[in-house]
This record gives sequence, C-alpha cells and structure tokens, in this order.
Amino acid sequence: MAATNLSKRAGALAVACGVVWLLSACGGGVSGDFYNGDGLLTIDGDSVTFTDFTCSDSNGSAELDSEHQFKGELTEDGAQVMWDVENQSAYSWTPAPSEPIVENSSGEQITIGDQQFKKIGQEEALKQYSTDEC
Repeated sequence: MAATNLSKRAGALAVACGVVWLLSACGGGVSGDFYNGDGLLTIDGDSVTFTDFTCSDSNGSAELDSEHQFKGELTEDGAQVMWDVENQSAYSWTPAPSEPIVENSSGEQITIGDQQFKKIGQEEALKQYSTDEC
C-alpha cells in the first residue's frame, strides 16, 4: 500500500513538473531587442515597439528615429502582435494591424508578418546599421 501511495505521489509530481515546464516554455514568450537591417524591434513583456534607424546628420552614425515607430501589444497567447497603427509611421516597414509572431527554436530569431528579426543588442544593431547605411 505504501508503494502505491509513493507511485501516485511520484506520478502527481511528474505531472506537476510537466505543467510547470510547459507553462514556462510557452508562457512569457519572446523578449528583448531584435534587428532586421532597418530598425530595432523591442519586446518587453506584452509591449512591442519597432523603431526605424536613421543616420545622424552630425557624425554619420546610426541612431534611433523615435519619430518613426510603431507600437503594439502581444495577444494574451503571445501568438500575434496587435499594432496600434493610428498616427504612427515608419519609413522602412508598415505592418498590418494584426500579424503573427513566430520565434525560432533557439529564440535568436523571430518573424512578424514577412519581416525577420535577429536577436541583437541595441548598441550592436546601431553599429551594424552605421556600417551598412551611414
């Protein structure tokens, strides 16, 4: 009888661990800074912002162009970005009001609509853009 209770407890513990793993693997989802060659996509919690890059007139290096950005939110399940497109503009990309977001298995690349973004720090992304465009 004690072995049966022990088996039940072990089974319940395994199920609980599986549920915790599933929630941690699926919940929360994507976060960080991602670069697509034209700008920076920042995902912080449910908040999503795409900001174009521009070349500075003063020193020819790249900088964020906060006048040209889109803001949105992830859906509750994290599967789509709901963009607030009213009164927002970006030179390089105009997203649809709602677009699917797909993360690759390593978490180093995401796709939103037809745009691919690579996980990269803001400073490195600005440096890359400066090299390529400025």
